[in-house]
Amino acid sequence: MTNNPISKLLRLVMLLAVVLLLSYCRQDDDSYSSHPGPTTLVSLSVSASNSGAVAASDDPASSIRDLCILQFNVNGTGFGNLRHVAKGSPASAGTFNATLLQSVNPDDKYKLVLLANLPDYGFLNSLSGKSYDQVQKTLLSEELSGVNNILSFDGSRPFPMFGVANSGNSIEITANMSLSDVSLIRGVARVDIGIGIKNADDTWNKNGVKFNMTQIQIWKAGKQYAYMPSENNFSSTGRVDGVTITGPSPVGTTETKVYDITHITNNTYCSGKIYLPEADLNWGDVYDANHTDRLAVIVGGKYNGSQTETFYRVDFKNDVSGEKMDILRNHVYRFTVTKVTDDGYDTAELAYKSIPKDISFTAELTPWTFPPAVSVPSIIGYRMVYRNTNGGMLLWNTATGLTIPKKRDTWKGTKMNFNYNGFYDETNNAYAITYPIEPRNGSLYHTIEVAFDYEGVYPSLMVSADDVTDVTGGDTNPWKTGKTLTAFDICRNYEGDGFGDWRLPRLSELALLYLNRGSLEAMRGFAPLSGTYWSGSEYLVSDSKVDKRHSEQAWGINFDATNPGNAAPYDKTTKKFKIRCVRQTQ
Repeated sequence: MTNNPISKLLRLVMLLAVVLLLSYCRQDDDSYSSHPGPTTLVSLSVSASNSGAVAASDDPASSIRDLCILQFNVNGTGFGNLRHVAKGSPASAGTFNATLLQSVNPDDKYKLVLLANLPDYGFLNSLSGKSYDQVQKTLLSEELSGVNNILSFDGSRPFPMFGVANSGNSIEITANMSLSDVSLIRGVARVDIGIGIKNADDTWNKNGVKFNMTQIQIWKAGKQYAYMPSENNFSSTGRVDGVTITGPSPVGTTETKVYDITHITNNTYCSGKIYLPEADLNWGDVYDANHTDRLAVIVGGKYNGSQTETFYRVDFKNDVSGEKMDILRNHVYRFTVTKVTDDGYDTAELAYKSIPKDISFTAELTPWTFPPAVSVPSIIGYRMVYRNTNGGMLLWNTATGLTIPKKRDTWKGTKMNFNYNGFYDETNNAYAITYPIEPRNGSLYHTIEVAFDYEGVYPSLMVSADDVTDVTGGDTNPWKTGKTLTAFDICRNYEGDGFGDWRLPRLSELALLYLNRGSLEAMRGFAPLSGTYWSGSEYLVSDSKVDKRHSEQAWGINFDATNPGNAAPYDKTTKKFKIRCVRQTQ
């Protein structure tokens, strides 16, 4: 036997990988940092893209069994280097907890990549300090060699998935924050092929087409795939429905894959059996110079009662529209053979190399969806974090530059654990002059500028998923009825998500909700906001002693009108408006 230095090097690399894996497994919190710093526990709510299914699902296309979070530095608007790796711990259906590096200030932001259902995560630690591109090129599936060695997934081996938190935007990691409704996409494409007419349940009826399908071959199919798309081949920023793939990220070599009669139902269709890595088909036209370098489907079958199997080439091109397609992850390609007019080629190889003939088909490309969608639970409610998740829009008046401030969390140099829930009285965006703070009715404000200056929003709020009604189910209510503070009591009596500390939002918080309603409404299960809503802040009519002590008007915001003119005082008794409750979460 020759002394192979490459073989020695490979053994050394394998040994190093084992050491890294063992080191990873010893960590109590399943996390690793290249530059350790302060950490915090973060909750994440995840689901498979457009499926509406939660992590506990047995469907391999929707199931999320485990989760790993890659925390990257930010480089401009893109990804910097990998700073931290954390393994998610299942908390409940659809939710995971993970320990991430905490931002040291509001400008210390990160981008978070989420990976699910990978066969192994331990080797990720060796990638610390690497760029997104370097990580992407390293995270590859195993190579499957052999014509019958095909990609398959089941309940114990669900589809590997990829996603980015906060719609791809950079994010400040704050203490005990929550990231809700992160949508993950599957790492491969799905191909279905049928004869005749496609049914709504992804089956086919032959509808008179005289052809029995006996096998399917995929020529130039990839042997492996990348768990992450290339950075330039996906779009996410500003999206609320997860990642959109804009181009393929193929890796490795190719070979022919064969799906025999056991994969075909009634000689008519093959549905949910063929899964392919991404592929760039280098399109020019059918039967161009790249004809024999391009992935294609070869359909084997028997025409019009013949006992002889012949073969037909089907390209990823719509015969009717002429649309040409690459193979993209998280997409379904459905081919419907609409007509066969004669026997095909004698061999699959001849069919692949020759001009397609004697078969007509339509091709449909769709995102990988599973209707009907069901509500995916948020992290026990819907969160609004100041300057962060669902709370990044702060500019109220573009003409004057008025923004919504955050309540300061220090008083005379001391950080306070401030509790808003029984308290509405503020003093210039700081704490009340006397401490401890007792429940009281609150200040009165003549302008929204004064209200913002005195109030400031609580940094992390939970918002009720829908408008809250009284016991009779009325959609609107007065601010008060006689001496009863009706609007306050509706929130105080609300027990959404099992909590009993809900309250009416102050004007500054209602304004923050108005500005960020788009991102909240995009979350599954969050009812849209429309009409006028009460705040807990009262209107100051004048500076007289009487008016400073009492007011018959309170502030509300019309969510169907544009700011800043949509905030106004209204009579507490005669006006009836909607109510959306909030509660503090930190």
